[in-house]
Amino acid sequence: MEWVTIHLRNSHNQLYKLEAVGLLLPTSTADCKRGFNTTKRIKTENRARMKSAVLNALMMVSIEGPDIEAVDFGEMVDAWL
Repeated sequence: MEWVTIHLRNSHNQLYKLEAVGLLLPTSTADCKRGFNTTKRIKTENRARMKSAVLNALMMVSIEGPDIEAVDFGEMVDAWL
């Protein structure tokens, strides 16, 4: 496999680049749809003037954060007080 990669890189540089790009393309649009749905859920009509940085931070917490059932809100309140 290594010889094939080196050979392709040297003799068919454009095909090698095309293959490298093809391997990076997502196989589905699930991540995009999840992002759009999260944006729609967070940025409601009441929050239409939200800045991009705030929206990005809220989306990151919503997508990557812990499950709401796993959060101990009492501990969070104690940390803020």
